[in-house]
Amino acid sequence: IDHPHAVVTRALGVNDSGQIVGVYTLRRPCGIPGCESSGRYAHEDGHGFVYAQGRFTNVDFPGAAHGEQTAANAINAAGQLAGTYFDRNYVAHGFLLTKGNYSSVDVPGSSQTFATGVSLAGQVVGHFTYPAGYGPGFILNRDHVTVIDFIHLIPGTRLTTAWGINDAGQVVGYYGAS
Repeated sequence: IDHPHAVVTRALGVNDSGQIVGVYTLRRPCGIPGCESSGRYAHEDGHGFVYAQGRFTNVDFPGAAHGEQTAANAINAAGQLAGTYFDRNYVAHGFLLTKGNYSSVDVPGSSQTFATGVSLAGQVVGHFTYPAGYGPGFILNRDHVTVIDFIHLIPGTRLTTAWGINDAGQVVGYYGAS
């Protein structure tokens, strides 16, 4: 699938109904005189989307940087969507979109939060960074955050990510040095 006006379209999640979510990037002038005539563009404007029945619907978190910088990462069978947006200071925040209502997802004490999955029960998973720079994964179940952290178990690990969660609460992800 390709968004009709995008330079890049990335499908990131799909639910049982076939609704696809992701992010697309618009072609934006690079801001350097003569740049556009040379064919160079900046590709920094990201818009989330839901693609269903051959139609794209934009997903842009209210208050995201310049109205842009939103990625829709996952969608459950009920149509709840989890994603990430960047605020005007380019700080990442997770979000949950439920029946047209956006709610921000920020792990307490984090400097950035990325939401990457959502179960039918509304459990959100992802990863976050501490101000010190390293980051574990998380599961958000209503107002309770469970940290998933290989950082202290495996030497050299600086990142743990929970990437997806199914309706049984099983989580997949990865860990690594960066």
